[in-house]
Amino acid sequence: MNKIQELKQKIESVNIQNDEVIKGLMDEAFEVFSKKMSSPKNRKTIRKMIQQVENSKDLTSVKYDEFFHQYTTVDFSLLINETDEFECNLLRLYFDSNDYFIYPDFKNNSLTISIGLCILINDDGDILDQDSGKLIFDSNDYLDENGDIDKKKRNQLIEKYMEENDYFPSVVECDYYGNAFYVNTKSED
Repeated sequence: MNKIQELKQKIESVNIQNDEVIKGLMDEAFEVFSKKMSSPKNRKTIRKMIQQVENSKDLTSVKYDEFFHQYTTVDFSLLINETDEFECNLLRLYFDSNDYFIYPDFKNNSLTISIGLCILINDDGDILDQDSGKLIFDSNDYLDENGDIDKKKRNQLIEKYMEENDYFPSVVECDYYGNAFYVNTKSED
């Protein structure tokens, strides 16, 4: 074995040992962090944040996710030093490991939660099923006698589709700019 290969093996051995040490330290840091988050004050703060995002009607799109997310603005400083990347990563890991399915966005001081598959009404008025990727109804299917969109008829068509398919996802309408809004298909308006 030549000297270069020998040095390469030593470096790899040190890297493996360092990785194991770092993993052990991260596990210990997470354990300490989890205990801190389980204090009554922090549990109450976390529950309040979760309720806020679950009850939010504000929608956004999130990088690397095809689904819309509900979001709410929160004050992370109630739990961590939000300028400390290490603490941010621990909080992110905390939410992941507790199956909250909630994602902290420290840049925007918000929490998001995916709404999953939905029925999408695009800015042209076409209605698509995000699950199958298929067009359900063309906007021409629910025009009134003047050629205007009849939202009541549109909502009835969506409700009928959901009933027939025993499939009841969220219904979301997007405008030309990509802004998303929940649609109440039970509404008379």
